[in-house]
Formats: sequence, C-alpha cells, structure tokens
Amino acid sequence: MACGKCRAVCPVFAVEGSETSSARGKLKLLAAAESGELAYDAELARLIGDCLGCRMCVESCPQGTRVQELIFAARERIAGRRGRGFLSLIILRYLLPRRALLASLASAVGRLQAVGAGFFGTFRRRPGDHLSSSQRTQRALAGVYRFLLPLAGLSPRLVPPTLARRPFGLDRGEVLARGGPDAPRFGFFVGCVVELAYPDTGEAVIALAEILGITLVAPKTQACCGLPAWGNGDRRTSAALVAANVAAFAGAPLDGVVTACASCASFLRGHYTGPLADALTLEELLVRRLDDFPLTRDPSLKVTYHQPCHLARYLKVDPAEGILRRLGDYVELPERDVCCGGAGSYFLKNPDTAARIGERKAENVLATGAGVVVTSCPGCAMQIEASLARRGADVRVALLGELVAESLARTTSPPGRRGSRRAATGSGP
Repeated sequence: MACGKCRAVCPVFAVEGSETSSARGKLKLLAAAESGELAYDAELARLIGDCLGCRMCVESCPQGTRVQELIFAARERIAGRRGRGFLSLIILRYLLPRRALLASLASAVGRLQAVGAGFFGTFRRRPGDHLSSSQRTQRALAGVYRFLLPLAGLSPRLVPPTLARRPFGLDRGEVLARGGPDAPRFGFFVGCVVELAYPDTGEAVIALAEILGITLVAPKTQACCGLPAWGNGDRRTSAALVAANVAAFAGAPLDGVVTACASCASFLRGHYTGPLADALTLEELLVRRLDDFPLTRDPSLKVTYHQPCHLARYLKVDPAEGILRRLGDYVELPERDVCCGGAGSYFLKNPDTAARIGERKAENVLATGAGVVVTSCPGCAMQIEASLARRGADVRVALLGELVAESLARTTSPPGRRGSRRAATGSGP
C-alpha cells in the first residue's frame, strides 16, 4: 500500500510540496538505493536528512510503517558508505561525550553574545521586559545575524540560539537539593540544551525538588543522552554515551530519575537500562505531586502550550494543560502537537525548511493572543524563540518547570524578594 496519507500530515511536505519530502517518497528512494537503482550519494543523503522524525506519518499510516526507524537506519547506512564530515565527527564524537568542555565552549559563546547584545541592543527598539533573556539577546542581535550569516555561507533565516553565560552544571556539586534522611532520592538527567542554553530550567527543577522534599542528585559524569548521534546515524557514539550515562547513574541507589527535556526522556525510555529506562518527564513528576504545590492562579497570565513530538507521539504524555490551567488563563494552541521544525539539529542543517515550518507555529501562537507560550522541550523552545524573533513578536517562550517555579516564588517569597530566578542567571542583557 502506498496511499500517501503521510503527505497530508507531514510538516516538511506542507512547505516543500515535493514527493521526496514525504515519507512515501523517501521510502521509495531507499528501496531504489537498496536495489542499486540509486547511488548512496550526497543528494540521497540530503533527501533522507530532510526528515523531522516527528512520527506524524507513522500515526497516519494504515499499515503502521515505522518510518522514523527506517530513516534513522538509512542515515547509518549512508554514513557508513559515504563517511562523515569533519564537523560532524568533532561534534558527535569529541564534544558531546565531554560535558565540561562543551559547557566551557558554550559559556564563551554565550558571553560573546551577551556583549554583542549589550552593544547592538542600544540601536534597536527594546523588546518587552517580560521576554526571556535569551529572546532579548536574539532580538538585539537579529540584524547582526542577518548580515554575518550569509558571509559564512549560512542562511539569513537562521536565528542562532542564545547560549548561557554560565551553563547549568559548571562548577556545581552533584547534590543539588537535600531532603530529610528518609527523603526520596532522585537523579536529575540534565540534558545538553538545559545545560547549555536554559540553566534557569535546571534551577527550577532544584526549586521544585526542595519544595517536594526530594534529594536531587546530578552525577557529574553524565553526558548527552545519545539522541543526536542516533538521529544522525552514528550508533557507535550513541551506544558509548548510553553506556557512560548508565554507569554515571549506577553509583548510588535512586528512587527515580527526572528530566526537564521531553526528547531526552523519550530516548532514555527507549534505549536505556536501569533507573534511566524509567525516567520521568518533569510534567509527570509535577502531576503526581501537584497538590503539594501552593500554586496561585494569575488571571492576568494568558498562556498557551506547544506539545513536543517526543511527548505527543513517542511517550504519549500530555499532562501540561491541567498544570497551566492552575497557573493562568489557558488558551488552546491550534495544531499544538504539530512539529515546530526544530527537531534537534534539523534547524541547523535545514534552516530554510525549518524556518518555514516555524512560521506556521508562530502564526498559531500569535492567533491565541497569549503573552506566554510554554513547551516541555528545550529544543522546541529554541525553535519557537527563533520563529517568533523573525516576526518581532513580544511573546515570551518558557519551559513548563520554570513557569511553575515562578508561580511558587510569587506565592511563597516575601514581597520584597519576589521575582524570577531568570534575572540572576539569564544569558542576555
């Protein structure tokens, strides 16, 4: 059967419109390559790389074809036959396994971005103070990016993410929160994007653990979960990262593991053993203990929610709406579970397609009239920030744990000390 129902739901097909951008077209290409009709060349690698891995086609397929598994396997074969580029080898095999080095490099970039934003921001209209610090930095550097990126051979539609001046795990101990002697002991799988770009989300997890009376431990030897390597066909590096993380979290007995990254949670559950194989998303932990949080609804907060693909179609987890309704005026986002176009490193390798997919997401966000759009995946947050930045929209992008922690801070802090942790730890001006 080759009905083409995948074409009706594929975000890439929606903006590119070519048969090869659909799942049906890609599977035909792979069949031709396996039979020898097509070569495993650069063009085939490009076409197979033009897939988000969002699984929307899988849900619509009458046969239940597991398209993303075939695509990821094809990327491995292509890399095996054609080899890997130098930059890919450096990132996947050298940087990702070295958490401290990656954090130091990110910090250097984040500090440079902050200096640039401080200078060039004086020549631009200041965005609303309610925006995240990373969004304010993006807005300040928007003109610089549009000028410099084409000089480097990159798309002017690419809006680079803002990295943290001080990554989450830099110079931090392993025990992040201490409960009582009989307190549950949870491991915290940080994830690369929280580590390098959203340290406030890591701080929020600590704050929530303290309220719950949980002992929270983040092993220093943990590394990338392995999903970026897996998605790019580098099973060797992915397996090495899996083994390293299993060893890192095996050092002490744990009652569970929590992560604030939907993509990490999905990969941990599908490819790990031990406590990491049962990792909870932060949303799941919040729902289990929601009655323990003294949340106060803010009627002036109008919020909407983008559901990441790894929650919607991989883990099939969707507890965020109930939490957000307790925080403010919740508005349903049209196509809330449709991929935003970020898809890990997709927005870097396919910036024009990712930007066009992101435009639709930005339009839907603006249609809600919400002042804040929340998501549960830091990779999605990066993409949505970029999409809104292209529109010059003053809509804040926030990760769910951070918004909950801010609500709790308003409820429990003395009036003179209220405010977001973002002001102290953010990466922008």
